[in-house]
Amino acid sequence: ETGTAAEDEFEKVAVEDEHNEIEEEESMEEEGHVVEDGEKDLSVRIKLRLYGSHLQLVGRTKRRPDCYAEVYLADGPRRRSSKYEKLLGKTEIIDKHCNPQWTTVFTIDYEHGKHLYFFVRVMRLSKNRDSSKLVGGALFEVGDVLGSNRAKARRFKDGGVVIAQLRVLPKEYQDATFRFRLRALERMNLSRLFRRAPDTVLELAKKRVSNAGEAWVTVYRSHPVERSLVPFWDEADVELDTTCNGDLDWPI
Repeated sequence: ETGTAAEDEFEKVAVEDEHNEIEEEESMEEEGHVVEDGEKDLSVRIKLRLYGSHLQLVGRTKRRPDCYAEVYLADGPRRRSSKYEKLLGKTEIIDKHCNPQWTTVFTIDYEHGKHLYFFVRVMRLSKNRDSSKLVGGALFEVGDVLGSNRAKARRFKDGGVVIAQLRVLPKEYQDATFRFRLRALERMNLSRLFRRAPDTVLELAKKRVSNAGEAWVTVYRSHPVERSLVPFWDEADVELDTTCNGDLDWPI
């Protein structure tokens, strides 16, 4: 399975060594902010995004998994701990994909110099979608990820990889959002293979530039509009930093 250009780029990560790095999207944000009295404010707000790679096919039919991820603040560096301090949230479910790019972004308040751990559990829905099964779990430390070009990959015991990517959010962008709503102006082509109008989703992607080249990374995915030839998707608010790195001329 080749996946999209963005997925192919992430799949190049060497995961045998947990200290392997992903190419930087851009230079690291300056650590800390100088306040008026000359002292350094070490508290920053961080955005976390997750990616899956080479997740295992399921069952005898080798179907692609329907997966989502859960993120917890861990109570310490115990990799096999069954207790977590706080559930930060869950990603959306991506159906039938071995290389999911979850668009859900998690916010973490972090102070430089202190250890802060988070635990990621990737879950797979059953075929009838009434239960979930653990695909794998991985522990990360925020400072370690930030010091490794802001991204870390962890391999699961039974196969598959989860990638955690962190971005320090500049204070001037913390409240800035990009609000939009889109619709199809013309009737969508309907193949003879379809007996009804399709269910459609809208994706927003930004260009990612690195030493490995250029790729498009999905930053937003809408809820589906069902059975419509002229879909009108819900209004969306996406943080400006997530959408275009704060650069209004950035390609999306």
